[in-house]
Parts: sequence; C-alpha cells; structure tokens
Amino acid sequence: HVVFCADRSYMQHAAVAAVSALDNSPGTTICFHYVTCDDDPEAKARLARTIARHPGATLEFHHVDEERIAGAFADRHVTRAAYLRFLAPEVLPAEIERIVYIDCDVVVMDDIRKLAGIDLQGHAVGATPDADWTKGAPDQRKLALGLRPGHSYVLSGMLVMDLVPWRRQGLTRRIFDCVDRLGGQLVY
Repeated sequence: HVVFCADRSYMQHAAVAAVSALDNSPGTTICFHYVTCDDDPEAKARLARTIARHPGATLEFHHVDEERIAGAFADRHVTRAAYLRFLAPEVLPAEIERIVYIDCDVVVMDDIRKLAGIDLQGHAVGATPDADWTKGAPDQRKLALGLRPGHSYVLSGMLVMDLVPWRRQGLTRRIFDCVDRLGGQLVY
C-alpha cells in the first residue's frame, strides 16, 4: 500500500510518482491510496486512468473533512494538506497494517518492495534522518520545538508506517496535540 496525501493540484505529480514506483517494481501489486480534502472528479479520473494502465495497480481515494486540518499551523513551507499523512492511519481501512507514504513530488528509483519490507523493529514509523546543516551547532529551531541538542530530525517525504503500533499508541492524536501546542514555532 502506497499512500499520497495532498490537494487536487498535486494529482498530476502523484501520477509521476506512482508510475515511477510501478516501473521500478516489476511484477509488484501496488494499491495506491490518495488522501485528500478536495473533490475534483476530472483530476481523479486522470490519475485513475494513468494507474489503470499498469497491471496489478489499483487506486483508492479517501476523503478527509477539511475541518480535521483547518486549525493546523501552515505557512509558505508547510501546507495544511501536509498534515494529511498523519491522518492516513485513521482514514485507511483497519485491515491495512503497513503503508509506504510518499510525497507526490518523489520519483521512486528502486523496487518499492525493499522500502515496504524494512524491519521497523516494533516502531510505528521509519524515516530518513535529515542532514545536519548546523554542523553540530545548536539548531535554534529544534530547541524552540523542545528537542534536545543532537536529537534526530527526519525527512517526512517518504515514510514507512506500521499502522498497528501507530493506532495503538494514538499517534495521530498525539501529533495534532503537539501541532496545537507548538503552533507558530514550527516555522522554518
């Protein structure tokens, strides 16, 4: 299960990401999920036609009421739609236990099964650490978020999510509680 979360303006980009995953994962059955607050039947139909050209690929759309993200902090770097990835575990059917979340602007260059099969050792999410742009100096943004020096910061554009511990630990609620608490401190 591969998940995209965005508004309607990113569906064409999701088509490129989906095709790149399919082209680099021959023989793989992939169910793509698109989580959005929008309803654009024409854009949905175009994305569905693109994915339907590939044997073994399916597409499901999941609608989230915009009120769920209306109060979340947003600026020129972080859109409200960026928070949809944290709602995916609640929106997707309960029988889905693991997903690969990919930002719509990602191009997959290898077999997606390698990423989907990573052993998370019981953790709810796997992500890639962000580069240390501060070269060891205190990062004021991390400190403002309450993260201790040296704490890892991760890239959120590609995540492996084990939905069983995610749901059990109530991580969606906890993340949104944190977003509410920190508000404007999330600024880049």
